[in-house]
Amino acid sequence: MTKEIGKRGRPWTAIFVLAAACLEAGLPPEAHAGADNGAATAVFLRMEQGARPIGMGGAFTAVADDANSLWWNPAGMVRTEYREVQLNHTQFIENITTQFASCIVPLSPEHGALGASFTYFNVPGIEGYTAAKQPTGDLTANALAGSLGYAFYLTSHLSAGANIKMIKQKLADVTGSEMAADFGIQYKNSGFAFGVALQNVGPSLDIDGVENPLPRNLRAGIALYSPKITVSVEGEKAYDADFKPHFGVEWKTAPNFALRAGYQEMKNIGSAAGVSVGVSVQSLLGGGAGGWAEEGTPWWERNMEEAEQDIKSNKLVLMTMDYAFVSYGDFSDTHRISLGFKF
Repeated sequence: MTKEIGKRGRPWTAIFVLAAACLEAGLPPEAHAGADNGAATAVFLRMEQGARPIGMGGAFTAVADDANSLWWNPAGMVRTEYREVQLNHTQFIENITTQFASCIVPLSPEHGALGASFTYFNVPGIEGYTAAKQPTGDLTANALAGSLGYAFYLTSHLSAGANIKMIKQKLADVTGSEMAADFGIQYKNSGFAFGVALQNVGPSLDIDGVENPLPRNLRAGIALYSPKITVSVEGEKAYDADFKPHFGVEWKTAPNFALRAGYQEMKNIGSAAGVSVGVSVQSLLGGGAGGWAEEGTPWWERNMEEAEQDIKSNKLVLMTMDYAFVSYGDFSDTHRISLGFKF
């Protein structure tokens, strides 16, 4: 990024985001209408998305530099030079599943990047009963959220971003919907990164006349990185829950292969809860200029820098497959799978 971007930057935006984050985190639960511990609704919005971030223990707010940024830190959308599409599937405890799709379209270094995402959450097999405790059969319980985001550079190293999203939640024939927003900033320079994200800011969600606050959440982290290794530490504070630490590492053992490990605190659900591991494999699709992709070089030895121009000119597509495993102690283990495309 050039210094001219910094001259045309908007430092007041970063000040606003930081002030809002500090205000939100500093308010006691009593300052939020009816906000007791665990009182938030639409808690599916807190379910972390993306196999890469989960493999790193959820310590990703400072790292975010791909299509996962739509969930973790919208300021990270400008960190990619490619158009990106990503599809994620989560197999959670008790057969709960989520599907998350996201995309990023870079505009230019001066004009930032646009993004969009969609989340679908489904809980199967909920047994319904009448007030007289008579069974009514299984109930349908699901929720969805769609978002549009924008991010831009404030200076050559500091970026800011925001998402606006529509939320809808359904249980049997009772539904509720509301708007919310995410805000984020991110700083990256010379192997150091810092990020802050304030998630799910908005009015209470009304479902059948009952109002409950959205699951507002503050995340902040730092990361140290090199071409091969990234180490990240993060803290998470939901307004209706205790502080939660996250730790993660990503090791690129080859240009197209990475291993990940992490930990996030999960209390009172058994030993090893919160431990995660992950793996990533990349492959180039299509034929590059001069037959670069047809030279017979094994995929694990290919230098991605040699393919950058072919990707940007639509001659190659970079496909990434990520997997993450997370232990939930006494509950069933969970699995995340992501499939991403850069072009």
